[in-house]
Amino acid sequence: MDAFEIFTALGAGAGGYAVKEAVLFLERNRLRRNKLNLNQQLKAIAEVYAVMAKIEDLPSVDRILLLELTNGGHKPMPGSRMYAKAIWVSVHDIAQRPDILERYDRVLVDEEYIRMVVKTQSQPAVMLKVREMPECLLKSLYISEGVIYSEVYHIYTDSKASATFIVSVATYQEDSALEAQQEKLKASVLSYINTMRTDFEFYRQLS
Repeated sequence: MDAFEIFTALGAGAGGYAVKEAVLFLERNRLRRNKLNLNQQLKAIAEVYAVMAKIEDLPSVDRILLLELTNGGHKPMPGSRMYAKAIWVSVHDIAQRPDILERYDRVLVDEEYIRMVVKTQSQPAVMLKVREMPECLLKSLYISEGVIYSEVYHIYTDSKASATFIVSVATYQEDSALEAQQEKLKASVLSYINTMRTDFEFYRQLS
């Protein structure tokens, strides 16, 4: 029995039985949609994590980190309070994973960090050489983690949830060839990032 037949029965005076059938029909549809929605969400986020693993496999990439930034219902801007929280990390040394997730667990970031996040929304990537960075929270986080060089990319901004998502791609090892490789690395990462943006946007729209 479809929705039209149920509500036709209601109009014809089928009474309580028809009402019960209508409720059951709607409930079955809701559960079916929820299951389909969950399956689509799982598939989309699995594809996001798979792309992150591919980026980590690129030469000179030691770690890739997905972060969520929130500031109590407002878009990121200098002067606002913003918190960064790690959502997922893919790293060569798996033993480092818990420490990285803990290090970036709802961190109250400073203005320099917020400026960096704002830049990601208007630039293909924000390229950071740690030794050349001004003294700030992000530099201290990178130094404690062992990061030498990082590229940060904007992934998605959810205006309804007032959340911004970024990805940090980091190198730990000092490499004399890294300078020459930076533009090539950025081009390689950016092709994956574009795929990741599409998958992540689909995932968030289903949430």
